[in-house]
Amino acid sequence: MNAKVVNKNDLSQFKIMLIIFLVSFGSAVLFQIIYFRFSFYDTMMESLGLTNAQLGATGGIYGLIATIGYLPGGILADKIRAKYLAAFGFFTTAAVLCWFATLPSYTSVLIIYGLLGFTSTVIFWGIRYKLIRLVSDDATYSRNIGLSYGIYGVGGLLLGFVAQQIFNAFITNLAEGFMVVLISSIVLNCIFGIAVLLFVPKFDNEIKEGQSFNLNEFKEALVHPGVWLTTASMFFVYCAYAAMAYTTPYLTDVFNAPMGVTSTVGMIRTYGIALLSAPIVGSLATKINSPAKVLVVIMALTAICSGILIVMPVSAGIMMIAIVLILVVGFCLTGAYGVASSQFTESGVPTTIFGAATGILSVIAFIPDMFVPVITGNWLDAHPGMAGYQMSFGVFLIAAAIVAVLCSVAVRIYVRKKGSVHKEG
Repeated sequence: MNAKVVNKNDLSQFKIMLIIFLVSFGSAVLFQIIYFRFSFYDTMMESLGLTNAQLGATGGIYGLIATIGYLPGGILADKIRAKYLAAFGFFTTAAVLCWFATLPSYTSVLIIYGLLGFTSTVIFWGIRYKLIRLVSDDATYSRNIGLSYGIYGVGGLLLGFVAQQIFNAFITNLAEGFMVVLISSIVLNCIFGIAVLLFVPKFDNEIKEGQSFNLNEFKEALVHPGVWLTTASMFFVYCAYAAMAYTTPYLTDVFNAPMGVTSTVGMIRTYGIALLSAPIVGSLATKINSPAKVLVVIMALTAICSGILIVMPVSAGIMMIAIVLILVVGFCLTGAYGVASSQFTESGVPTTIFGAATGILSVIAFIPDMFVPVITGNWLDAHPGMAGYQMSFGVFLIAAAIVAVLCSVAVRIYVRKKGSVHKEG
């Protein structure tokens, strides 16, 4: 089972591509059910018999455990070989989904999402990008990480369309359809778990021996303005990104769109659009050498489109315009999510504290996963129809996008001031 320890230079191009495929498509498999509500919100709520608040609480529980798990997950990834952590992540996720496939009570579903937070974050997340780095050098890493995002997006689309076909076959009993989807996910997680054990080798440079936490690096990161400006920017970008999931039930509750339409829009918005937005927005940020400038534009566009969604008249003829606006919001937010952390480099965060800075960002920036679905779910139950979406979109899409714009403006001001100080020096 690949007992030999290798270097990336020992691997053929085919083997490198195979490893990238396994960790990238495998990530789509592992995270499919975790983010299922992003594409199949109404279907999932009906299958489990949950209210908006209850479904939102599952996202909140997952967000809580995931937020706590980012740092220990990173530490674990430096202590245990990637192939074993990846396989364990797939197998433990499959085990949790076996429980989920019984369609248990609401309390059990909450526990299940807490466990999925552990298997996906503490166990799997740390090796998600580390494996890409292990098979790449400085010249190929950007290309390979872009390829990985592409494979993940294609994987998410394929899995989503398969799930849609399953629900179409069980249109009179969505609960049974969801059970079949869960069983399919269990099988796929097991297949990928076995595959990484068979085909991912042990790397000679993946275990960091004798390294301990560097307090000085963490202290330096804590006082660097660029770390906090970038983290604040990512926090509000992610607020909007988390709220984007509710543009799917918006079509159902406001325009009475059928589930097939909303699920398809959700899949395209979450996975299909990302195939275009990530490379386009990333290339634009690289071309003008400023992620912050790009973020100012696309987050402002997010706020404008979201504002139109909550004031536009409601009629069957207008629904297509709403779908286009939702896809524009999806393009902006998936692109923003991909480049927001690049403001570390723009604001001059040195490579010596990059790890500590990334740790701070991971802990703080993804906190919206803990409260956006919980608050929005309660608002939608208490204020049915357009009123609930006006509250949620107003706060988490429009206001958060505006604050994100201000954060990126602050990054640009800091960069200019820092540049003028250096010139005076």
